[in-house]
Amino acid sequence: MQEGELKANERVVLDTNIFISAAFWKGNPHIILEKAIDHQFDLFVSQEIIAEIKEALTLDFSLRETEIDIYIESVINFAQLVEPTERLQVLKSGDDRILECAVESKADFIVTGDNHLLKLREFRKIRILSPKEFLMLQH
Repeated sequence: MQEGELKANERVVLDTNIFISAAFWKGNPHIILEKAIDHQFDLFVSQEIIAEIKEALTLDFSLRETEIDIYIESVINFAQLVEPTERLQVLKSGDDRILECAVESKADFIVTGDNHLLKLREFRKIRILSPKEFLMLQH
């Protein structure tokens, strides 16, 4: 295996925008979520991330509560839920909850489409990648 390649036991946190994109479009975020469902890596979420997914689906996409509940339940079925114990204040954008989940789960990667996070490139040895960069690790 080449350096930089994704291993099956890698620990990954997906930003909320990846979950939202995966729900509606068939691009890279959707492929990443399918790989998580297939247990090609270990996916971690926190209650804060789940709450943000619910909020985005409600406010931005006007989905019914039952539709949102089905999606959230499916995420919880294949992701591992962690409760961050460390509160961070690294980003002004409010994306600290993603970093907190990654730190708590001892993640190897954060996958995001958010420029505030992508500019960091790495946080406490956790690599921060775009969906395309993350999928390139598998080749």
